[in-house]
Amino acid sequence: MLACLRGTLASRAGGLPPHLYHQTVEQAAVAISITDLAADILYVNPAFEKVTGYQTHEVVGRNESILSDPSTPRSVYRDMWSHLQAKKTWEGVVVNRRRDGSRYLADLTIVPVVDATGAATHYLGLHRDITTLHKLQREVLNQKGLIESMIDASPSAIALLNGDGKVVLENLAYKKLISELGIPELSGYMLDRVRENVTVETGRGFENVEVRGQKPGRAERWFACSGSWFRERTGDPDSFFVEKEQDFLLLIIREITEIHRQQETVRMSALRALLAEEELVQGLRETLLGAIFQMEMPLNMLNAASSILERRSGDPALDPIRDVLLQALQGGRSTIEKLRGCVPSNSGGSFTPLNPNEILRDVLTLLTPRLLTEGVVVDWAPAAKLPVVAGKEHRLIALLRHLVENAIDAMSTRGWVDRELRIATAEVDGAVEIAIQDSGPGIDEAMRFRVFEPFFTTKQGKGHSGMGLVIAQEIAVEHGGSVRIALDYSPGCRVVVRLPVDQEGRS
Repeated sequence: MLACLRGTLASRAGGLPPHLYHQTVEQAAVAISITDLAADILYVNPAFEKVTGYQTHEVVGRNESILSDPSTPRSVYRDMWSHLQAKKTWEGVVVNRRRDGSRYLADLTIVPVVDATGAATHYLGLHRDITTLHKLQREVLNQKGLIESMIDASPSAIALLNGDGKVVLENLAYKKLISELGIPELSGYMLDRVRENVTVETGRGFENVEVRGQKPGRAERWFACSGSWFRERTGDPDSFFVEKEQDFLLLIIREITEIHRQQETVRMSALRALLAEEELVQGLRETLLGAIFQMEMPLNMLNAASSILERRSGDPALDPIRDVLLQALQGGRSTIEKLRGCVPSNSGGSFTPLNPNEILRDVLTLLTPRLLTEGVVVDWAPAAKLPVVAGKEHRLIALLRHLVENAIDAMSTRGWVDRELRIATAEVDGAVEIAIQDSGPGIDEAMRFRVFEPFFTTKQGKGHSGMGLVIAQEIAVEHGGSVRIALDYSPGCRVVVRLPVDQEGRS
């Protein structure tokens, strides 16, 4: 039979020596068997003996089914015979049994051999042992499944991005977060927020960068983002001999909303305590400065009277009066100097880069109870991107708080219905401008400059010393800026704070 096959193959190959085919089959590394149409074995090569453990004389004349193991489903054999009877090649994997009874996985190919008339005369079987390969593949799949299960079980959102920023793998928490925030390109959104704080580049990771995410109409949420880069060798054919690598970024998004809320509560409590202490100090300053201001008026009158008496020095009867006036004048001036020395300084704290929007947010948070009590509607329009300013945080908070409280006071007039507070920030000509405008009765044009005078106030009742705008202007000047009242704004009042941009902080 083998001679017949050799002759058939030789005739198709242009008359190559028949013994060449026999040597090729004999020396082939793959197990080869030739059977008749009933699957009775007519020939096996040495590789077949090595794989199965059967010697040639033990299998020739016996049916190929001696290798079959019951663990192979019958449906596999039905499919195989369906192909062979249709003169089609069949390929598949079956469980075979060696001579010693041990099982192995066989990657099997069976080819129908047809004669010149097209009739099938024999079957050519080729198979190789893939047990070890299958075991390795299964271990890889098991490890992959275990890793995916562990990743899916993680409460943190995890995504794997390729070098182009495309998500190639994500866990369930990541998919859930996309749905909750309504941001399809979540990884890109988070990385953009991260880039506002740190540099993101290939090979340079980052850790616990805080990012704020918010779905319209929902409360803000905070996340800590971490990223780690690693390289993977590609499996392309052209990288078999020359290794090629691809960069991937493992992005981990951990929600810290509750932690941030607790930290914010502690921070705001500390800020309230600091501002309360500063208010006490400021109150002492105002009291002392007010006392000095009140004392300077009679002292000025005494000085004027002394000057008049000096011009009348020819009258001896006036000398005692002049001496008393001079003593009173000297005593008053000495007292004023002592009082000036008791006025607390505002030089505490150091200048640091600050985000004006964050300062305004703190101010509005501090004043939220009063805004709700007074029924004030706030329209806050912060600039999406705003450069930082160099300043003392608590001082700038005090500045803006004074101005917002003034606006609330203006709209708290009994019977005043329209109570809307609008706050906007913008970068204008190398400076940050903060506009605070209210819908109150406004300030008379004649008063718009006097309101910056010490102890001048248009408000009635206790608690209004007339120093609010003076302090605000003082703080603004301390930071190289200014406070002005827009002359062309009506109705209501519009106050604009201008602070220079911190060029070092901008970079």
